[in-house]
Amino acid sequence: PGRCNSMVKLHEQPPHPFFASYHALTLLALAVPFAVHQSLFIPGRNLPHCSRGVGKSSTNERTSSPFTANRALGRTRSFSRARIRCFSGGSSSSRSSSTRNATTPTTTSNDRNISKGMRKLQVLCLHGYTQSAKSFYKRTGAVRKACKSIAEFDYVDGPHVADANWLQRLHNSSSGLNSSHDIKSQEHGKTEQQQQLQLQQQLAWWNMEDRNSRPSVAVSYVGVEASMRKLETYIAEKGPFDGILGFSQGGAAAAVLCAQNPHSFKFAVIISGFVPRDEALLKCLEEARQPLALSGLQSLHVWGTKDTLVDNKRSRELLDYFGEAAKHFEHTGGHFVPSGGEFRRHLLRFITEESSQSPT
Repeated sequence: PGRCNSMVKLHEQPPHPFFASYHALTLLALAVPFAVHQSLFIPGRNLPHCSRGVGKSSTNERTSSPFTANRALGRTRSFSRARIRCFSGGSSSSRSSSTRNATTPTTTSNDRNISKGMRKLQVLCLHGYTQSAKSFYKRTGAVRKACKSIAEFDYVDGPHVADANWLQRLHNSSSGLNSSHDIKSQEHGKTEQQQQLQLQQQLAWWNMEDRNSRPSVAVSYVGVEASMRKLETYIAEKGPFDGILGFSQGGAAAAVLCAQNPHSFKFAVIISGFVPRDEALLKCLEEARQPLALSGLQSLHVWGTKDTLVDNKRSRELLDYFGEAAKHFEHTGGHFVPSGGEFRRHLLRFITEESSQSPT
C-alpha cells in the first residue's frame, strides 16, 4: 500500500518545466511552416488557373499567365523550403546558398564570357549573284541563331544589278505557257511592274562581260573596282569587322577583299566560293598567296558535294590560297548555305576560337 500511494503522488505532480517547453517548441516548429504554406496558397490569388469556374481573373494582374503563375509557384516553394530548414535547425549560410541555387538561372560558357565584358564579333556578310542583303539575311537564319551569343552579322548590298541574259530568259519562261506549276504559282498574281522590280532587286558584285556566261565560268568581269571601293568605304564607316562571310560570288569577292587587305579581318567563312577567272583578280590572288598565309587569317571553306553551279574543285582551289591554316567543311547538299546541326556546331566552334582571342 505504501508503494501504491507513492506512485499516485508521483502522477499527481506537474511535469518538469524542461519537458513542457520542449514539447511546446516542437509543436511550434511544426505548426508555423504549415501555417505559412497555407497562407501563401490561397486559391484564386497566386495561381489564376486554379480559379477557373469560380470567376474571371483580371487581365491586368501580373499573374494572369500560366508562365507567371509557375514562376510564383517556384518562388513560393523555394521560400517554403527555406523556412522549413530554418525551423529544423539549418544554418543561415546553408539557407542562403540553397535559395540562391533555386533561383539563379544556368548560364553557358559563352554567356559568361559576354557577361565578363567580351564583346561580340562583328561579321560582314556578302550575298551571292542575283541575291541581296535582305534575301541573304533570310537564307542565313540558322547561321545567325547558332552564333547569336558571340557574333553579330552585318549584310551589305552589291552595287550592281545582275544583268545576265539568261536571267531574263529564265524570267520569261517562268511566266510563260511552258513553265512548271510550281514556278507559275509563284508568279501568279504579280503584275509586270512587280516582276521587273523583282529583277532589279537581284544584285551582283560584278557582271560578266559575256552576258550569256555564268559567274563561276566567265573569264572577264565588269564592275569589280566599284564593288571593292564600296566595300572599303563601308568597312571604314561601319567597321572594324572581325570576320567576313561570303556565299558563291560573294565568297569570291570576300577572298579578293582579303587578298587586297590581308590584315583587315581575323577570319573568313567562304561558302561555295571559287577562284575568279578574271585575269586581274586572279593576279591579285596569286600575289597575295604568301601574305595571306603569313597574315594569321583563319579561314573556313564550305561546299556541297551535290553543288552543280560551282564545282567542288574550284572551291578547293580557293582554299589553297589561304595557306595551311585553312579549314574546310563538306556537306551533302547543293549550292546553298547549309543549315544542318553538324554545320552549325562546326561553325560555332570555328568562330568561338576567334571569340576567345578577341579583345574586350
